[in-house]
Amino acid sequence: MLLSLIFSLFLGFPPSQLIQSACLECTVESAEVPNVWEAWIQDESRMSWWKSNGWLALDEVKANTPVWTGVEPTNDAVDPLACGMKPHMEKSLQWAFSNGTGIHLHGLGRCEMLYQRFLINEAAESKKRNQ
Repeated sequence: MLLSLIFSLFLGFPPSQLIQSACLECTVESAEVPNVWEAWIQDESRMSWWKSNGWLALDEVKANTPVWTGVEPTNDAVDPLACGMKPHMEKSLQWAFSNGTGIHLHGLGRCEMLYQRFLINEAAESKKRNQ
C-alpha cells in the first residue's frame, strides 16, 4: 500500500498500470478470440493448454450431478475428447460416471481468461530468463 502511494506521488500512477500496459501486448485482440469450441479445436496452442488445464477429473461427485450418457473412460485416465465431451461457451459443466467419479469442464469463457493469464505468465517468465 505504501509502495503504491510512493509510486503514485512520484510517477502519477500506480505500479499496477505499469504491469497492465506491459502485459497488454501479450494478449490476443478480442476479434481473434475463438468463441466456439470448433475454433478452439483448430488452434493447436489453445488445445495443448486445454488438454491439461481446461477440465478437472473429480474423485467424487454430488448425488444430483447428471450422469454422462456418452462413452465413459475405460481406465483411470480420463480424456474428455475421447469421451466425446465439449465445453459450454459460458458455463462450467459437470458429469458423473457410473463408477462414482466425474469430470468438470470449465466454460470456454473461463478457459480463455485462464489461457490469456497463462500466456502473460509465460511471456513474463521468458522475459525474466532472457535478462
